[in-house]
Amino acid sequence: MRIWRLIGPMIVAFAITLPWQTGAADAKTPDNVLVVAQDLRDLITLDPSFTYEPSGIEIINNLYDALVTVDPAEPANIVPGVAERWEVSSDGSQFTFFLREGLKFQSGNPVTAADVVFSFRRIIEQHSFLTSFTDRLGWNKDNLDQAVRMIDPMTVRLTLFTKISPSLALANLGTVVSAVLDSKLVLEHQKDGDVGQEWLKTHSAGSGPFSLVSYTPSEGIVLQAYPGYRKGAPAMERIVIRHIPEPSAQRLLLESGDVDVARDLSRDQLDAMRQSGKANVQIDPKLELIYLDSNAENPMLAHPMVREALRYLIDYQGISENLLRGEVRISQTFWPYGKTVLPNIYKLDVERARTLLKAAGYGDGFKIKMDIINTTPWTLIAQSIQKTMAEANIEVEITESEKKAVFGKRRARDYDLMLISWTGDYMDPETFSTFFWSPDNRLEAKLTTQVAWRARWSIPDLSILAELARAEIDPDKRDRMYESIQYTLQQKSPFVFMFFKNQLSGVAGNVNGFKPLPSWGGLDYFGVQKQ
Repeated sequence: MRIWRLIGPMIVAFAITLPWQTGAADAKTPDNVLVVAQDLRDLITLDPSFTYEPSGIEIINNLYDALVTVDPAEPANIVPGVAERWEVSSDGSQFTFFLREGLKFQSGNPVTAADVVFSFRRIIEQHSFLTSFTDRLGWNKDNLDQAVRMIDPMTVRLTLFTKISPSLALANLGTVVSAVLDSKLVLEHQKDGDVGQEWLKTHSAGSGPFSLVSYTPSEGIVLQAYPGYRKGAPAMERIVIRHIPEPSAQRLLLESGDVDVARDLSRDQLDAMRQSGKANVQIDPKLELIYLDSNAENPMLAHPMVREALRYLIDYQGISENLLRGEVRISQTFWPYGKTVLPNIYKLDVERARTLLKAAGYGDGFKIKMDIINTTPWTLIAQSIQKTMAEANIEVEITESEKKAVFGKRRARDYDLMLISWTGDYMDPETFSTFFWSPDNRLEAKLTTQVAWRARWSIPDLSILAELARAEIDPDKRDRMYESIQYTLQQKSPFVFMFFKNQLSGVAGNVNGFKPLPSWGGLDYFGVQKQ
């Protein structure tokens, strides 16, 4: 029985007509429809102000146009969106955005400065998850009237109430935080003062390249091309995202021609697909940094020579090339972009590690616990680390737990070693400031979002440098500051930076332009075409 016999009724329920025939030898999706197999279990809502899960932000970025946005061709660049241009004051504290004339929401309502103001105010007034972005701009309820102002129907002025560089402010705005909502449509559907929050879970109110046709949590999502989008109508008339949690099922659907893209294939599934040659394996860089975290409360791990020894006890090349085979790329610094990329200076060198451990007074080695998430690739990386550290008489006891439990230990500072990752929100080195800004290391400070605080790493001087770099307007000076910070993190911190993860997808041979972006939830369906 063809796989389509099993999933066909679900697609039909999405009100989309597809020409598959059960049992056909050359089944394929329609030329104007992209069908994606993806695990959507993390998706909670499609409200742009309350979405923080990767799959949700991907959808939001295709339903809503933002004030400014990331350039898909050059993700480090911020380009105009709803705003066609902007001006920055000489001191970098004010941004004046001039909106494009004639833009309309998918409802037919015009896009105006009032909608931009409404969208920003909604984030703060409704205690949205996105306040972490507006906090970086220094915005709160007390200064909101001054922070976000409509100058005229097509002009908005944003005022920063914290010292950050204009480039960082724009990088921050080039995220879901500046998605522009149709204020009139949203307010028509508000209930009990929720400003449309319940309605927006399963509806859209944007001006992006696609509108939402349906969202059924147990089945998937259907998007419809919006011909009034500022760049014109997308090539794909519909995007059908099927909720398929199992990687093996995703691969079978792709190889049978019933889907065009498989998003969550395991290493084994990718290897099998490479051998079959029925679809392409696509590798795209992600901004997810894998690192080994050591808790400075442990006196052994607080010793600088022990930290240095640990860096020489990782088989970076073996893990990358033999164990994970394309899932990661080696990076021993947190920002492998721009003008100040530091070289990878560490490799597996057991003898050098032994020398460092002996000089630190631990020549006979020691026992240590390492917490990891109980899935791949964490288990594979941990086993490799356990093996190479044993060669220097470091006995690593691995504790595997569910992700929630591991995260809880990290926030509680309750670990010795932890193998974990951190994903950047936007393409600026400050997105990794969690590693190098922690001005108060006391338990009472409760800086639980800061990795440096969790590791009990006392860095008052480095935190000052981080604040200066965050505020520096001169790009060259700012680059040099972050270069200095990166050297400190690479060679003196309690963190062993190892890899950035890649996004591995299976893509049908006739699909072009499918390109996930490095930052959190970055994906542009507008550029997808079929041959």
